Amino acid sequence: ILIAEYNNDFINPNPEEVDEYQWMSWDEAIKFSSNKKNLIAPWWEIAIEQSMAKRIKMI
Repeated sequence: ILIAEYNNDFINPNPEEVDEYQWMSWDEAIKFSSNKKNLIAPWWEIAIEQSMAKRIKMI
């Protein structure tokens, strides 16, 4: 998982490290991670919780 701003640059991931990739909005990434927990790294759920807490404080 890489959190980044979307742009049209060509992405060339190392095939030994990356099976597939796709751009997602923040909301899509949250939904994906809640539906596909077996595909997500354990640290990702912690990162989402911390990011959501920061977003709530900013509102």
